[in-house]
Amino acid sequence: AAALGVAPPKFFPDWVASLAGSLGETLSRSVRISNAKLRTRGRWGPRFPSVVEGWPAVVADLASAAA
Repeated sequence: AAALGVAPPKFFPDWVASLAGSLGETLSRSVRISNAKLRTRGRWGPRFPSVVEGWPAVVADLASAAA
C-alpha cells in the first residue's frame, strides 16, 4: 500500500470466516511460503531481501514501463 501511495487494506475480523463455512476458512488462511530450499540447494537467491524492499521496486518498474 505504501509503495502505491494508497491506504493499507482492511481485513475482516476472524469470526467472519466462520460465516462462510469451509470456503471462508480456506480463503482466510495465510499462504506464506519459504524460499529456503531454493537458496540452500541451488544458486538462486531473491533479488530483494524482503517484500518491503521488493514492492517499491516492482511498482517503479511498472510505472516506468507504462510511461
